[in-house]
Amino acid sequence: MKTIKVFIICHFSDDKIRSHLLLKKNHKIADYAVWITNQINGYEKRNDIELHIVSPHKGMQKKRQEFVINGVHYYFFKSDPFLGKFIDNVLNYLCYYISKGFINRILEEIRGIYRLVYYIPQKIYVKALVKRIKPDIIHLNGAENPYYSSTILGLMYFNIPICVLIQGVISDPQYLQYGEADVSRVKLERKIHKKVKYFFVGDPNHFNLVKRDNPKAIFLFSPEIRTININVEKECVEKIYDFVFFARINPIKGIEHLIEAMSRLKNEYPEVSLLVLGPCSNSYQAYLMELCNNKGMVNNITFGGHIQKREDLFRKALTAKIYVLPTLIEGLATSAVEAMLLGLPVITYATGGMPFLNKDGENVLMAPTGDIDSLVLYMKKLLNDPVYAQELAKRGQDFAKRVFSEESNIETRIRQYRAIIANYKEGIPIPDELIFDGTYK
Repeated sequence: MKTIKVFIICHFSDDKIRSHLLLKKNHKIADYAVWITNQINGYEKRNDIELHIVSPHKGMQKKRQEFVINGVHYYFFKSDPFLGKFIDNVLNYLCYYISKGFINRILEEIRGIYRLVYYIPQKIYVKALVKRIKPDIIHLNGAENPYYSSTILGLMYFNIPICVLIQGVISDPQYLQYGEADVSRVKLERKIHKKVKYFFVGDPNHFNLVKRDNPKAIFLFSPEIRTININVEKECVEKIYDFVFFARINPIKGIEHLIEAMSRLKNEYPEVSLLVLGPCSNSYQAYLMELCNNKGMVNNITFGGHIQKREDLFRKALTAKIYVLPTLIEGLATSAVEAMLLGLPVITYATGGMPFLNKDGENVLMAPTGDIDSLVLYMKKLLNDPVYAQELAKRGQDFAKRVFSEESNIETRIRQYRAIIANYKEGIPIPDELIFDGTYK
């Protein structure tokens, strides 16, 4: 079968990439977007795909760097030139603090125009790469990040099929409830939704939001590869905490719901404990500490900070018995799947694409979104019944290993690529088993 040439536009970082990039001294960068690393690692083992990856990267000494690792072609461009980033930060600050009225509208227009100019170099670079490489298909990972997603708009006239993997939707009305809209980002995201024909989604809500912008879009299901980089069976870790939360710490991830649940549990379990891990702004962490203090939970909740290395994060998470993620807006949370792979029983909200985790039975405990009473009941259930908790953890781990495996996802993705190319070039219908209709069949 003919080898297909795939051009992926994304943003990621890992140790392997950083070992080849010329980075500024003392510029510490953590792994970013591990799901992209997982995909690349899977493609490296195939001989039926030629992979080209373009991505921005922070801390680069050069404006651009190109190299090949294990047969994969990489093209990196500098994402943080000092002056450009400084102006962008100033405009973001002003738009945030002057969030209403005529002045805000003027600032938003200025920010939008500035970004059009700021992103011109990467647009020119990506367009030149497409002319040089002549790929069979172009794949954008995420429409919501304009510093790289904006490059896709200059590629619409190459007569090459373009597909977009939806990582999140910042124009989601629910998302906008938690902060002021970044108007130019929202406009760009929706413009991409309207112009592209093929989308990879893993969440019915994302399906509906893109369909709102583009009723004629074609959707394909994408659970993506999820991995952990430790051997759980060889780990010998003492259980110190009852619960653990590891994710980005912000209101959307439901940390305040979890603190409230913990305060209710304390009435019955005075020594109940929670470990919180993940990146958090200084201002929000101060607010959460004050919240814990007001609820008398300072001695029950430990904030462990942001652990950069994944293996260290996973080992720390294993010091807890149960993973909880009461996320309020979500596609399919990577951290929840990682907890399942770690062999932890999982409690979450039935938000967005999370119900997929129970597609073939009860693999996680899932409370209705925002229902703290149900969240507390599930937390009690697993505390009181460790045998059931272990059975739940085993079912979840088996499901995650099967569904989010490299082998299964890479094979499906290459089939999807071939189907999109055939549909675009020859009008051949995409097979029904590859189509996503917004439900989990």
